[in-house]
Amino acid sequence: MCVSAGSEHVYHHNPYIVKAYPAPGKGLKGQAFVAHYPLIKQSNQQRKHFLWGFIEYFNQKLHTNIKLTDFRPDLHVSESEKASPLIQPPYWVFLSGGKTDFQAKIWARKYWQQLISMTRKDIAWVQCGGGSKNHIMHEQIDGVAHYMVKKTSLRDFIRLIYHADGVVCAITAAMHIAAGFNKPCVVIAGGREPWWWEAYTNQNRVNNMRIADPRWQIPKGDTYVEHAFLHTIDKLQCCTGHGCWKSKISGKTGSNCKQVVDVAGQRIPKCLSMITPEMVAESVFSYYTNGAMAHKPITTGYQPKHIVYGLRGKSVQWLQRIKGLLSGHIDIYDPSADRLTAIRELIAKKSDWLVWFEEGAYPAHDHWLRIAQLDMAGESVKGRIYRTEDDRFYLHPGFFIAATAALNVEATTYIELFSKVDRAKMLPVGEEIHLPIIRPCGI
Repeated sequence: MCVSAGSEHVYHHNPYIVKAYPAPGKGLKGQAFVAHYPLIKQSNQQRKHFLWGFIEYFNQKLHTNIKLTDFRPDLHVSESEKASPLIQPPYWVFLSGGKTDFQAKIWARKYWQQLISMTRKDIAWVQCGGGSKNHIMHEQIDGVAHYMVKKTSLRDFIRLIYHADGVVCAITAAMHIAAGFNKPCVVIAGGREPWWWEAYTNQNRVNNMRIADPRWQIPKGDTYVEHAFLHTIDKLQCCTGHGCWKSKISGKTGSNCKQVVDVAGQRIPKCLSMITPEMVAESVFSYYTNGAMAHKPITTGYQPKHIVYGLRGKSVQWLQRIKGLLSGHIDIYDPSADRLTAIRELIAKKSDWLVWFEEGAYPAHDHWLRIAQLDMAGESVKGRIYRTEDDRFYLHPGFFIAATAALNVEATTYIELFSKVDRAKMLPVGEEIHLPIIRPCGI
């Protein structure tokens, strides 16, 4: 097998490959042919995974009837590679950058920093990335445990992922390597490529295995680890029903993204801006809560022993959906109850935390409390922060989380509840909570 220079390392220790070595260029003779995957040209129309691309081409060229037998790449490591990790586990690998010819795959650096900052107490992050001139946006993110950009060969990179708990990346080689080793992977995909073309999910697995065998079923005792493929297909007009396949952010080519937004001075596709750091963090931690991981991360964030939830109106409805994920005592107040009186009664219950939801406020995902715990510490409060004309700060009355010891039980107005809180301990809430429209003057 002749492959592009450097790629031969992918095939090391594979018992099914006789030999893999760099291709000599255009001078190939004899029975050799260049492998392609023309299926990509129908990827928006045919719901087949990339894995079928080379298979169908081989069948066409070699007049064979090869079929997909496993929904992942076939990668192998030696016994010495298994016994000698480059970095002592546990850790997660991430790649913040990309290539100049595929700028539309690159997530915002601000989002990467927020992700690492909110999870570094639980996750040891290893930042990786290529070192060629074609690779960009791999500058070191604050808070990483190991910065390995430009420090690994392809074989070392494969070994890093083999020993990792999981991977976070765009649609790139790292996600395929993770799939080859049955590792968790959170893919920040957006709307560039259709999910069915790239995603290693159970839904996609069943669909593609049944192309080869219509009777295929997930085997008993199955240990397949599916990826969290965060996409926006059907959420924007430009990627409705298909991927847009745009590659660039700027330039004179027809391959430029048509919906570019600014995130802290960096221009990225709107579809990628819709994938928030909270969503990625939730996906990472879901591997520990759903049983896919053999061990849980070390938790050094604030762990309250007793939480009281104050709920009003229709906020009770979503409680029925997520109550199994909540800890602590739950109090429900009638919408007609006075807000300040209700909150003061909850404070009197001497809980560690008070979580307050009013009608119209609800979490965007089930793990919002887990995300909040990464930020909360000591006598802090978290919510949408406002300022009065006399420079006092307070939180949106529709939702907030507060260490009850930080609140002013003697308050005679809602704003005064937060008069004891140090401004530095007022933490902003992200998009994990949907808030109702409440006029500040009506609090």
